[in-house]
Amino acid sequence: MKILLFLFLFCSTTWQAGQAQQSSTDTFTVYIFLLEDCVISQNCTATLRQLHKEYACEQIQFVGLFPNHFSKKRSIRRFRKKFQIPFELRQDPHQAMARRVGATITPEVAVWNNGKDELVYLGRVDDTYLALGQRRATATSHELRDALQAIKEGRTPTIQRTKSVGCFIEFE
Repeated sequence: MKILLFLFLFCSTTWQAGQAQQSSTDTFTVYIFLLEDCVISQNCTATLRQLHKEYACEQIQFVGLFPNHFSKKRSIRRFRKKFQIPFELRQDPHQAMARRVGATITPEVAVWNNGKDELVYLGRVDDTYLALGQRRATATSHELRDALQAIKEGRTPTIQRTKSVGCFIEFE
């Protein structure tokens, strides 16, 4: 009886671990919630450019979203040019995507598994900011990078939620 219980638990655990793996055919979208005049959004753009350079591919797409009614195409174009953003930027004036993933701060990142229609990471880019007005010289943890690396390796990210520091999204 003990052997049967052990085999059941072992097989169940092994099956669940296999289910947590990402499929090689899954595609992901990295939604980055930004605000043109948010200094923290501005300061994370160099890191975002680097992550885009390292991880953007057919399987992983990056999209910057501006979830405020006052973000206009013209100001978004200026932001793109000033901060040399290499990925698509678009408006989310009714906060449809922000609401869907639960984003409340800019900058905040949501990594969405398109194939499974599920959120795999929501939170900060890294820990450069401890709180408003408290910035580290160098980040000590890189949650978005870690999530993207896990996806690239076919794994589910170890950390799936972190608290973002930045400017609040003004929900209507």
